[in-house]
Amino acid sequence: MALGSALIGVFTSLIPLFIIGVLLHAIGWGLMSMPSTTAGLNGLKAESVSDGSSFSNLWRQMFRALSVVILIQLYEIMKNLNLFGISILFVLFSVMYIVSTIVANKVERPTHMEKVS
Repeated sequence: MALGSALIGVFTSLIPLFIIGVLLHAIGWGLMSMPSTTAGLNGLKAESVSDGSSFSNLWRQMFRALSVVILIQLYEIMKNLNLFGISILFVLFSVMYIVSTIVANKVERPTHMEKVS
C-alpha cells in the first residue's frame, strides 16, 4: 500500500505509472484489511465477536470518512501551493503507512494461554 501511494505521488504526470500506483495501493489495502480485522476479532471472547465486529466496522467507516475529509483539505492546500506539493503529500502518506505498520508489529499480543485464562 505504501509503495502504491509513493508511486501515485511521484508519477502523477505519467498516467500508466499513476494507474499502477493506484492498483498497488488498492491491493495493499485489501491484503492489510482482512488480516488486521481477523487478528482483532480473534482476541475477543466468543460471545463478544458480533459486538466487536459491528464496533470495528463502525469505526473503520467513520475513520475512513474522516481521512477523506483530511486528505481533501490537505490536497486543496497543497494544490494551491503547486503540483509538487501534491507529490509530497502522497509521499508523506506512504511514510505514515510504513511507520504505522512498524508500530503495529511492535505491539505485544497476548499468547493463547493468556486469552484462555
